[in-house]
Amino acid sequence: MSQLSHGLCVLPKYSHCKALPPSEEKETTNALGLFFFQYYVCWVTDYDKHASCARSTEYQFWAESQNTANRMQPACCAAQRVLLASRVMESKIARAKALIFDCDGTLADTMPLHWDAWHEAFAEVGLTCETTFFHAFCGVPSRVIVETYNAEFGTELDPVAFSQKKQTYVRKKLVAAPRIDVIADIVDSYLGRLPMAVASGGTRHNVDLTLGAIGLEHAFDTIVTADDAVAQKPNPGIFLEAARRLDIPAKECLVFEDGDPGIVAAKRAGMPFVDVREVLRA
Repeated sequence: MSQLSHGLCVLPKYSHCKALPPSEEKETTNALGLFFFQYYVCWVTDYDKHASCARSTEYQFWAESQNTANRMQPACCAAQRVLLASRVMESKIARAKALIFDCDGTLADTMPLHWDAWHEAFAEVGLTCETTFFHAFCGVPSRVIVETYNAEFGTELDPVAFSQKKQTYVRKKLVAAPRIDVIADIVDSYLGRLPMAVASGGTRHNVDLTLGAIGLEHAFDTIVTADDAVAQKPNPGIFLEAARRLDIPAKECLVFEDGDPGIVAAKRAGMPFVDVREVLRA
């Protein structure tokens, strides 16, 4: 769904959308229904800056009246793209037999809390690290992050001891972790209706603190974390273990993820997935 979620904005009315890539046409039609298409299909060439729009003879886009016929407001495209991603997500949920959620950045907006904790831990030993370094490690255990830092910057931090230092800082913050409602509400909606699991690269203690902060501490049938003896993201082992515990075939489990390592792990596990960044992006 990369072309669909990254590149299309559809403004609604009723007709078949011929501009859709053939490989995406069937799934999108099923997800949204024929009612969702007419007037405009906007192929976003740079969705953070501008879009190129195919004009419909039946509709005058508001921008034309302002002499901006060749431009489209980014906010409009972003809103329609998010709506499209949300409808596709709903379609995937309808086909799933179980739901598996990452925790940090998916159920709760904890990534800034983790980044702050890393900065505090590095500052304590007289080191610095850019936040961008951590972006590639969403869902990856802290020990692995420290090992990678050592390899890239020539340091000799003890991966276990330094990870514990970071954990001390972050646990003070996780008790006030903010909930990501659009995803966490799915858990509330399907509680008792579908088996659900958390599969996180965080420690069990941290995951429990986070779920408690957002009111989901009793919502899941099983929780798999970095403390379990399973291969971590981007290896599919953590997702496959969650599916095994739920007693649901991997291909029938829908994964919710916000990090590239987790997306790779879901693909390797043969599981459909929702990249929640596409749903949250506005």
